[in-house]
Amino acid sequence: MISTFTSPVITAFDVGACPLYGMWIILMPADRANSSLARWPREPMPAEDARIADPHVKIGLVAGDGGAVIWPMLIGPNRAKEFLMRGNLITGREAERMGLVNYALPRDQVLGKAREIAEELANGPTWAIRWTKLAVNKAIKDKVNLIMDASFALEMATFQTEDHREAVRSFAEKRKPKFTGR
Repeated sequence: MISTFTSPVITAFDVGACPLYGMWIILMPADRANSSLARWPREPMPAEDARIADPHVKIGLVAGDGGAVIWPMLIGPNRAKEFLMRGNLITGREAERMGLVNYALPRDQVLGKAREIAEELANGPTWAIRWTKLAVNKAIKDKVNLIMDASFALEMATFQTEDHREAVRSFAEKRKPKFTGR
């Protein structure tokens, strides 16, 4: 899991993965960046027009893979609940405005900014940077330990619901799902 890396990890949306000076810059297509993956304890950097969502509810599932942990920490519980319960797409620019990410840049500047930050961190005091990351991630890991068991269990339970089966059927049939609460 990326949260256990000792080096900082910078996620540039929309540009494989490439190592740089002991850092990792993870490059991912903007329209495929699962928002929980993209936000997990690292330095996310989407393009302004990247599309970000945690769409679990759109297919009848609980947001059980980290969204219930990290979203409230980043943007507060009320906003997190709305976003997670609705599963709507937002842009990188909206994510920046909400405090979900630190930067949202024009598409052609994302990789350059990611490299700039990676180089700054790579040339900085290694142990101070690593241990600062460790200290900050301690709070995140404590929340993960508190919430993830229930979150995963609830997500697994929703795999067994009629609503989830309807979401899968409707996707295959290219139609809007009709949820019944079962």
